[in-house]
Amino acid sequence: MRQPSSRLPWPSKAPCPAPHGSQHPWYAAHRAFDGARHWVVIMSDAPFFRHSRRGRREDKMMARTNGVPACFLMSLALLAAVQGAAAVEPVKDIVVFDFEMMDSSAASGIIPQDEHDARYLAESTQVAKNHLLATGYKIVDAKPAAAEISKAGELRRCNGCEAAIASKLGGELAMTGIVNRISRTEFEMLIKVVDAETGTPVSVGYTGLRMGANYAWPRGAKWLMEKRVVANLTNK
Repeated sequence: MRQPSSRLPWPSKAPCPAPHGSQHPWYAAHRAFDGARHWVVIMSDAPFFRHSRRGRREDKMMARTNGVPACFLMSLALLAAVQGAAAVEPVKDIVVFDFEMMDSSAASGIIPQDEHDARYLAESTQVAKNHLLATGYKIVDAKPAAAEISKAGELRRCNGCEAAIASKLGGELAMTGIVNRISRTEFEMLIKVVDAETGTPVSVGYTGLRMGANYAWPRGAKWLMEKRVVANLTNK
């Protein structure tokens, strides 16, 4: 195999300092990977990598077009990728409580909540869970705290007890959802995420007067999760 020269040349008409041999900065940096010549990928304009005249000609053309050496551009891309990976936030555990219904319609005292309402509330809760899973969150099962949740009654009226319950379950965040029925064909929805340790709101998503009967609740939850809740969590 052809060995690297003592001087690693840069493409013509794109002047750049070129130290000799092992003192070359890119050479020294990428030798540190594992000694298996992974650094060669970055130094694509080195003679031992570009065996063909066409390859060397392409590098020179890139340098003339962009005004900087090709290997420098590739090195910047690698650095950005490494920094981006380091900036990814760690996975957070979140307890998602079953969504609740609040009936503000004129028929609230006449028509009670039925099995269809319960079904679509459950589907709305699952939509929220699925979206959280797809964006990298870990769902903590709330069933072990069923007795405590039942004792608290409606979570929207328990003065922030969801945070304490989530903390006991080992969650870092707690999510609750409320569907308010305005009429049989209109509803509004609120999804809230709080810090399990402090109870401080972390993300809140609200949408009002959406058209559709109870079958439309999961669609409203999907919209809120995509457009409001997760976006607000990401920006924290």
